[in-house]
Amino acid sequence: MGMFEVHKCNGMGLDEVDICSLSMKNSSAIIISKNTLVGHLSFGKQNSEMKKYFEENKKITDERIKLISDIKNLENTEKENKNNKLIDENDKLKKDKDLLTKENNNIKQEMDKMKENIKNINNELNLKNKENTSNKKNFDEKILKNN
Repeated sequence: MGMFEVHKCNGMGLDEVDICSLSMKNSSAIIISKNTLVGHLSFGKQNSEMKKYFEENKKITDERIKLISDIKNLENTEKENKNNKLIDENDKLKKDKDLLTKENNNIKQEMDKMKENIKNINNELNLKNKENTSNKKNFDEKILKNN
């Protein structure tokens, strides 16, 4: 993101202005949190008061750390559950694909049998037709001889 501007005055809040403008320019989310404690422990007079607050309120900070850890664990569990669900869905799709492939192969085999049967029936019909044609010719010849 580059460096922030340095001002000769105390510059309180100017770094936040730079952060906000850079975040908006780079489409990063700007979030307002009403229940978060933020402090600069390294800025002069503020350091001793912040250190004192943390020491006096150890329970609050420990609870927040535990809460953050619990949230991260929950997020990880949700990700694992989603991943497992996707794996299960993928396995089901593979099984469905295998079943459909088998069914398709069975249908192809049945169609091949039907084609063979049709071919045999056509051959038989052609033979019968030739036989009938020959019989008709013989019959016609006999009639002509008798007349």
